[in-house]
Amino acid sequence: MHIIDSLNTILKSYGKDQTPPTLADTNKIKILNKLSFQYFRISDNENMFINVTRANELCLKLFSVPSYSNNYTLKREFGRSYHYLSNYYEIAGMLPKAFDNYYTPSKLNEQIGDKNGIPESTHNGGNLYKEQGDLTKALELYTRVLKVRETILNEIPENKSNIKGIANGYNNIGLLYKKLKKYDVALDYFFTALKIKKDINDNLSAANSLGNIGTTYTEIKNYPLALEYFLKALKIYEEYGDKRGASSVYYNISLLYASEVLEPGDKQMNEHIEEAKKNTDHALRIAQQVGDISLLKDCYETLSQLAELKKDYPESMRNYRLYIAFRDSLNSSEAMQNMIRAEMNNEFEKKVFIAEQKQEVNNAIHKEEHERQKTLRNLFIVAFACMLIFAGFFFNSFRQKQKDNVLMSQQKKEVELQKSLAEQKQKQIIDSINYARRIQSSILPHHEKLKVILPESFILYIPKDIVSGDFYWFYELPEPGKILIAVADCTGHGVPGAFLSMVGSTLLNEIVVHKQITDPARIIKDLSYGLSLTLMNKDESEIDQDGMDITICVIDAHQHRLTYAAANQLIYIAGEDGLKKVEPQINSPEGIFDITETVHLKSIEIPLRKNDAVYLLTDGFTDQVNDKQEQSGCKLEEALSNLYSLSSAEQKTALEKTFEECKGTEKQIDDILIIGLRV
Repeated sequence: MHIIDSLNTILKSYGKDQTPPTLADTNKIKILNKLSFQYFRISDNENMFINVTRANELCLKLFSVPSYSNNYTLKREFGRSYHYLSNYYEIAGMLPKAFDNYYTPSKLNEQIGDKNGIPESTHNGGNLYKEQGDLTKALELYTRVLKVRETILNEIPENKSNIKGIANGYNNIGLLYKKLKKYDVALDYFFTALKIKKDINDNLSAANSLGNIGTTYTEIKNYPLALEYFLKALKIYEEYGDKRGASSVYYNISLLYASEVLEPGDKQMNEHIEEAKKNTDHALRIAQQVGDISLLKDCYETLSQLAELKKDYPESMRNYRLYIAFRDSLNSSEAMQNMIRAEMNNEFEKKVFIAEQKQEVNNAIHKEEHERQKTLRNLFIVAFACMLIFAGFFFNSFRQKQKDNVLMSQQKKEVELQKSLAEQKQKQIIDSINYARRIQSSILPHHEKLKVILPESFILYIPKDIVSGDFYWFYELPEPGKILIAVADCTGHGVPGAFLSMVGSTLLNEIVVHKQITDPARIIKDLSYGLSLTLMNKDESEIDQDGMDITICVIDAHQHRLTYAAANQLIYIAGEDGLKKVEPQINSPEGIFDITETVHLKSIEIPLRKNDAVYLLTDGFTDQVNDKQEQSGCKLEEALSNLYSLSSAEQKTALEKTFEECKGTEKQIDDILIIGLRV
């Protein structure tokens, strides 16, 4: 709920939807999609639907503007909104609508080449085909998802969410083969999924794989092995307090013993029946605690069958009746009866209402004569009272006019005083922000330090407000010709972003200068941990929890190498063979906070040629819109391609000119930061 509250706070800060919508609304769409995902995780389907519908409607309005229709960010968020809508309709059991919303994100993700989005939407399609019973089509889509995720793994091995997706892919394919009764193949997939989950310490998910292995061994009648894996799964669920998981394992163990009873010549029939009953009772108690109606139904059915095997027919019938009751509850018979009852109550209320109306008409006739007499009497009283009221009114008007004149004079003085106080307060606030700007400027390192190692370099830094949420940081390493550079974009701009930028600079000094950590990936992990500790101690209404995007790299000017790690930021490298775009290792809505202790984030080394130009930047330039509401992303890449041969000073001037041309008469919407350097 902490993340949801923070996201709702950010959403309120954007205000009402603009009419007509502009490309700046993509930030609001991002927050709405993130809220939809968080509500989906806690099974709050109503709020999930409200937010994803609003996101989808905003996307549709923006897509109706021709100049927006090819925007990368808008297409990505549009696809996500359809993906979450498909999830919602699948949960609601409305499969035709789920399918309608599945195809759109698949096409959009393929158009923009979103490698993370493609497996998500394709996996969703596999689920839908499985629900419809088309196992062949589901298997085809699950296999396609697995191949895409394995390709991503080869490119970015540290992406933990992708590794989890691979494990889930093996698990889903195993379940399909189990349904197809290809048990050996299913077991191979389950064991592969189990190994991956153990490697990344995802224990609860590993328990799920252990349970799948147990049910498979039960179906092929290898009861000792099945029991062994069930007990391993049960131990994990009980350690983590997962009652639903534990109840399902107890129920599966009871089915195992019940299966042994049905084997011909079972010499331990009574013992197996007792074991089956004991485990079913365990599952039943937990199902009652967590309100799992489906499992309650299954438990009572099993207890009925076990009692019948013991020839305890009254007990069997009692449990069978309970099974029928819970089965009917699941089939919504109770809901149907409530609807019928509500309709009957409605008809009854209509009849009562008609009878009451007739009675009111009769009462009105009897009262009419009585009221006529009362009216004549009251007219005389009212006339006399009016005379008294008018006399009092004229006297009070004279007195009130005198009071109003005095009050107006006092109010005028009060307004002038409040105006003066407001002007003083505004001046104090502006003075405080200007002082904060001086503090922020003193924290940012001087460009001259960068020029010592890389003479041909420039820094383009244009805050949106007085202070900025973007910041840069660099440090000369002991090895000759090496310098460590960081470019970061903190959540928001203005005062909140500036606060977070100062925290980030302080943490970088601690990590690099004092602890002497120079590996970019390790620095990002320590920075993520440090930010989490810092923000944990603040009031959530004061601190924006969305985090920061960052690129950290080590430039070796002598050996011509670039070693980097990045979260949600691109790097551009320009050379004689054109402009190259370098993708970040972390690319997710959570940004730097997607990094945990178990994520194996590694730095990536890129060889450079002599005179190559490297550009590190935040997204302020590319997100800027002009008076036609067009973004500047493509113009930036075109400019960088043409700037390669210019000096650093000329490049900076050219980029400033390009930005002003892109912006036109529109206001600047975000902070701008670009660092360019030639090796």
